[in-house]
Amino acid sequence: MQTVSFAFAQLIGTLVDFEGAAAGAADSAGAGSAEAAVACAGVAAGVVPPHAARTRKTRRRGLIGVTKAYHRRLMDYDPAGADGLRADIERIVSTEEAGGWFLDRSHYDSMHPAVVQSTCRATAAARQLLADRLESEMSVAGDPRAMYDANGHQTNSAIDHALHLERMHTALVRANAEPCPFWITQEAGFLGRQTDRRRLTINAETGGLIAFRWSNDKVTFGAGPSFRLLFAQAFDHVTFLVGPELSGEAMLRADDSSKVVIDYFPAIPVVVRIRYVNWIYSVETGVMSLLESDDTRLTFGVRAGFGIGFMTLRNRWFIPWAGISAYQEHYFPGAGRSAQEFFRGGFRVGIIYDP
Repeated sequence: MQTVSFAFAQLIGTLVDFEGAAAGAADSAGAGSAEAAVACAGVAAGVVPPHAARTRKTRRRGLIGVTKAYHRRLMDYDPAGADGLRADIERIVSTEEAGGWFLDRSHYDSMHPAVVQSTCRATAAARQLLADRLESEMSVAGDPRAMYDANGHQTNSAIDHALHLERMHTALVRANAEPCPFWITQEAGFLGRQTDRRRLTINAETGGLIAFRWSNDKVTFGAGPSFRLLFAQAFDHVTFLVGPELSGEAMLRADDSSKVVIDYFPAIPVVVRIRYVNWIYSVETGVMSLLESDDTRLTFGVRAGFGIGFMTLRNRWFIPWAGISAYQEHYFPGAGRSAQEFFRGGFRVGIIYDP
């Protein structure tokens, strides 16, 4: 881009040289004096009159100045930073709205520290671009108050959307007016800090699962904890995760329901997670294995599952979330065991850590 802008400036300078010389000759000819003929002869001979040279220099400096200003503005343009800042502010405002919105001032004051944490890390160009975008979207969405009156003093999705945009814009404007701490550095292409978009993260999850096992036409059940550590690559709204998992359950024995056996489930799950503002939706598969406390031979299987969760706002180091999940697991016959089907589900909590 710098090469293109420099070449553009050179081209303008060349055109201005020719234009300045021709303009000087024409001005002299129009005067009807003897100098006009001399000026024309001078142009033909490559000699430019003094007033033409001054005109040439003034025009060239003006156009090159405009070109340099355009180039500086182009280099400051930060749409990626505006996108990252928008993702943060949208999450912050949506979280505040989820608790019920009543008094504007109290909610803006509540959001203000979190919003400033993001705006101070974004460039001035990113903040201004986002403000311009929100103003444009607000003009299209309409005035929520006038829409509310026109709708018989009833809200609808269009009014909610217009209010949401207005709250995002107001939160941004308030934060932009706040002086930033001197130790915070602005980041060109700011990715945001309230999501995991476009970065590598570490995800730690735990929870309790209830399980039902079907084998040899018998059903037994049990329960136990689960832990896993997943390494993730996130894009805008989709994250791919993979890593080790270990869960354990106290299960009633299929051959004697008065006794309990401890089952262990080492696994390598592969998860695709979709983020929609504060909600996350997951589908997963994985390679499973099963061993028992009194029989450590491994049986292998596969998993299919899904989950849904809700993310809270980031604290200093990570983004917490909580949700539910459910799986079906099929274990192939082997190691003296017949084929088994497990249906497992329960509550999960996790953190998303950006190292």
